[in-house]
Amino acid sequence: MATFALPPGELPNFISPFISGPESNNVDLFQFASQLWRPLYWYGINGEFTINYHLGVGRPPAYSNHGRAVTITLNHYLWSGGRRVTNRDIELWMNLLRAEPAQWVGYVPGNIPDTLTGMSFPKSRPYQFSLTFNRAYSPTWILYQELSSIEPIPQRVWDRTSMQGPVGNYDMTRAGAIAVWKFLTAQSKDASTCASNPLWRVVDGPWKLSAYEPATRPRGPGRATDRIQRLP
Repeated sequence: MATFALPPGELPNFISPFISGPESNNVDLFQFASQLWRPLYWYGINGEFTINYHLGVGRPPAYSNHGRAVTITLNHYLWSGGRRVTNRDIELWMNLLRAEPAQWVGYVPGNIPDTLTGMSFPKSRPYQFSLTFNRAYSPTWILYQELSSIEPIPQRVWDRTSMQGPVGNYDMTRAGAIAVWKFLTAQSKDASTCASNPLWRVVDGPWKLSAYEPATRPRGPGRATDRIQRLP
């Protein structure tokens, strides 16, 4: 169990890691979703701003085609339901991003996904994927600016357009990906179900939300209203 202080007047209000800029705040980005879902690359080793390949989902990237292509193999990460994180979970994130880039808080015109000309998520190699860029960039820039923006999300649970409907491969078309994004966004804004919604119970980070009390009135500076439980 962990309890921590929050900035005065700010509380989590958007749980999905595909964070919407207009709907969210810095608490969602840096102190909430990031504790539940692990990004492709995690920063920080002994206080230094560098990539920690042991804590992130991705292994060191391998560049090819004179720096225009990159292939990434995934570490052995598991969703809380026991299934391993695969390239299909990366593909869902990327399809949502390409369908609705302007709705993602980290989008900057000219950066990912605008820099991409191709993506490959081979079924025969489920723990590996490749991206092709429109030109050669600095490998350091690609790693810190582009690849670190990617976050696997559980396709077997989240690739749906309603709570009642089945999980599918809706994200494989732009219209389907937009429908999935709209569904996840609507669910994410419902603070009353943050701790109970089965979507948010599937995580690959070190913590799972155990309780959440939506704020109905100011509670004073720095008082958190959510509790997160560390997974085994």
